[in-house]
Amino acid sequence: TETDIDRLWRKMGGRISKRKVYLWSVPWKHWGWVASILLAICGISYFLHTDNYEENKQVTPVYTALTGKSKILLPDSSVVWLNKGSTLVYLIEEEGRPAAGGAAEEKGKERRVRLTGEAFFDVYKDPKKSFIVEAKDLEVQVYGTAFTVKDNVNGGTSVSLLRGSVAVRKDSLLRNIEPGEMAVYI
Repeated sequence: TETDIDRLWRKMGGRISKRKVYLWSVPWKHWGWVASILLAICGISYFLHTDNYEENKQVTPVYTALTGKSKILLPDSSVVWLNKGSTLVYLIEEEGRPAAGGAAEEKGKERRVRLTGEAFFDVYKDPKKSFIVEAKDLEVQVYGTAFTVKDNVNGGTSVSLLRGSVAVRKDSLLRNIEPGEMAVYI
């Protein structure tokens, strides 16, 4: 009868509700804690990675003279006048990078720029840090001085020395020039 059916349904319902079955071994009320811990771990690792990235990131300044001449003050207090259409890249030496001579130098022992076009340099003298200008396949080793480097249209490069001392290197050829002299490499 109906009362027997109701009694059986209640009995079966009582057996079912006594036993809770979880989808995973962790109850749902604990998932909030698990999510919080995972979020904290991800956040900490993100900030540690970002800090590490910012410390290792180095920016290479690029200077370009679009119209007329541009005066540039380099981080080492050297002054460069770029002629119209010229570009200067201040190269930041990385730790363990081999220097121009092939041997690895200590970090910070060299100031190096790469020139395309024409520029006048008035280099701040620092005996502990050499200053090198790269122009096409030519290198100018500077010893605290004032000089001009020009990439010629015909493919050659010239270096004119106003004061001080520079050494000009092309491949294995090294030449020191004195004030008033000009070195032209074709």
